[in-house]
Amino acid sequence: MAYGWHGYFLSFMFSQIHYLNTPTMEIMKKHLGWFYGRLAKASVPKASSPKWSPFLPQAVLAPDLPVPKRSKVQLRDVTINNGLHWHGLIMVNPLAPKLPGNLDVHINENRSKYLVGSIRKIGVEPITHDPVYVTGYGMKGLKRRSFFEDEILIFPRTVSELPSNEPVRAAGEKPMYDFQRT
Repeated sequence: MAYGWHGYFLSFMFSQIHYLNTPTMEIMKKHLGWFYGRLAKASVPKASSPKWSPFLPQAVLAPDLPVPKRSKVQLRDVTINNGLHWHGLIMVNPLAPKLPGNLDVHINENRSKYLVGSIRKIGVEPITHDPVYVTGYGMKGLKRRSFFEDEILIFPRTVSELPSNEPVRAAGEKPMYDFQRT
C-alpha cells in the first residue's frame, strides 16, 4: 500500500463439500485458484504473459475456523464444512489496464462470475486504515496454530507451481501407454 497499490480484505464461504477421496481443504484451494484465475484475466490483457505479471493482483489467502463473536453469525456459516472458510489479503495495482475502479465494486457487480466451484459467498472490503491489524486478523488461523504455513495460498503462482495436465503417478510407475518410438 505504501507503493500506491490498493489493499482489500477478502472472506470466502463455501457450500458443503462432499468428495470421497479428496480432502475439503484441497477442493477449497482448487476453487480459490479458479477465483484468482478469473480475477487475473479481468485485470490484464494476457494473465500468463510475463509482460503483464507486474500488473496482476497479489493475494495471500489462509484457512480459518469460526471463533465466538459478539455479533450474530448465521448458523450455516459455522456448521458447513465444520466452519472452515478462508480469509485473504489482496493488493491491486492501480495501473492494471483492465480492472476498472475498485475491486470491491468490481466483484460485487460481477458476483456470479466469481462464485465458482463451491464458493458461495465472497466478502470484499477495502483496507482503509491499520493494514497491520487487518493482516493479523486475516491470518489469525495461523497465529492460533489451527493451520500450518504450507496451507497458505499465494497468487499469482510461478509457472513451476501450476498444475500439470498429466496424470499423477506413483514414484517409478510407468505410463499405461507409451507412445514414444524407441
